[in-house]
Amino acid sequence: MANAQLDIKFTTNRLGNQNLVHNNYKFQIKSRRGDRCYWKCSTRNCPATVNTHNNIPTKVDANHNHPSDRMQLRVDDVLQRMKSRCKDELTAIPTIYEEELVKLRDREWNDDTHQLVEHIPTFYSCKDQLYNERHKLIPALPTTVEDITVDGEWAQTTTGQPFLLADDNTNGRMLVFSTQENLYHLAAADTIYCDGTFYVCPTLFYQLYTFHAKVDGTMFPLFIMANAQLDIKFTTNRLGNQNLVHNNYKFQIKSRRGDRCYWKCSTRNCPATVNTHNNIPTKVDANHNHPSDRMQLRVDDVLQRMKSRCKDELTAIPTIYEEELVKLRDREWNDDTHQLVEHIPTFYSCKDQLYNERHKLIPALPTTVEDITVDGEWAQTTTGQPFLLADDNTNGRMLVFSTQENLYHLAAADTIYCDGTFYVCPTLFYQLYTFHAKVDGTMFHWFTASYPVKISRCTQGYLLLLKIYVANSTSYFNQPRCSSTMK
Repeated sequence: MANAQLDIKFTTNRLGNQNLVHNNYKFQIKSRRGDRCYWKCSTRNCPATVNTHNNIPTKVDANHNHPSDRMQLRVDDVLQRMKSRCKDELTAIPTIYEEELVKLRDREWNDDTHQLVEHIPTFYSCKDQLYNERHKLIPALPTTVEDITVDGEWAQTTTGQPFLLADDNTNGRMLVFSTQENLYHLAAADTIYCDGTFYVCPTLFYQLYTFHAKVDGTMFPLFIMANAQLDIKFTTNRLGNQNLVHNNYKFQIKSRRGDRCYWKCSTRNCPATVNTHNNIPTKVDANHNHPSDRMQLRVDDVLQRMKSRCKDELTAIPTIYEEELVKLRDREWNDDTHQLVEHIPTFYSCKDQLYNERHKLIPALPTTVEDITVDGEWAQTTTGQPFLLADDNTNGRMLVFSTQENLYHLAAADTIYCDGTFYVCPTLFYQLYTFHAKVDGTMFHWFTASYPVKISRCTQGYLLLLKIYVANSTSYFNQPRCSSTMK
């Protein structure tokens, strides 16, 4: 007699623990004894249990006291596919999330699909799970040569053969890669071809050097060596021009030829030079005729941090200056720190540089509605998604903002909550009107519009706004799914 095996499968929950699914019910581990696992229903106080031996069910007591949550299991399947792709692929995680949602949208739209879409968590609700899956197998990229650790599976080929031949630090870090089979072919070759490249070398390295030889008439790279990159960095001077710093000496650009830059020491009449290609050093002549000015470089680093914060933050610039000085004061006070503080320019000496940095990326505030231009990065989210849905002038300027993902959730919602506010509206506008909907029980605002002036016929403005929403959601989801609207 042959009994068919019970239909069970194993999944992973958001905490990384294993679950068992049988007959649309989810079970969690109660206890283990060697290869045997004893499972209990994941619903509290449910008496149903399953026993397995080497993941094969040996006993099932399916006496559940509640209905199955089939929809949640389908959501878990979608999330499991996302997690699997995060581990197996190098595709950007937001792209994986979006592609899996697109697969759902491409199906026939019915009540079942509608309900599934409603239960899918937003990207921001599940992104930590997805990134954790990726970090389990793929380590973070090192930021310095010292952080590079090549061991375990990373020192082997995909077939498990040793690949790291040498990790040498005699004259800077040098990694050498080859296999025994490659060395065999290299030793048997009549001619070995050697060449180095700087252009496609990994960022932290200076040169990639390879040995090639012909095997059965075809050329193969058989021996690879990576030399650690020289310790250089790029800074910006007070005029906004770029400087190169190497070994506590500062260089300025002498000339450019395409992607190649030729640098000379910033001290007059010093013969030292550096050549770079795509910001990678290709030649260094460090024959300086003067000592390095290490203290001035440290001052430049402090000013560079201030400038970076002025570009990246909206903190008041005097506050940024003061906070950076406080960081210096909080260090151990010694002659070196004292000398550094003495060389820091006053706020009034460097404020023009700091304000110029802020004005490079943040445009001046418009003074009239006509001056408002929303394009380029200002019409996108921080992840590069289109955000400006409409810029309408039918009854005065009206700006409408949303993303495709927001419209997706809005169209799938049973109830949409609408409200307008005048109190926190931007100065040049009359009203800020928002659409809200619940996702996973949490209220989010998905759709925003701004009116510039008081419209005499408010109904027309609201109708226009609804038409914009319907037009965009219809083109995206065939038809809106909202069953009611509350104001």
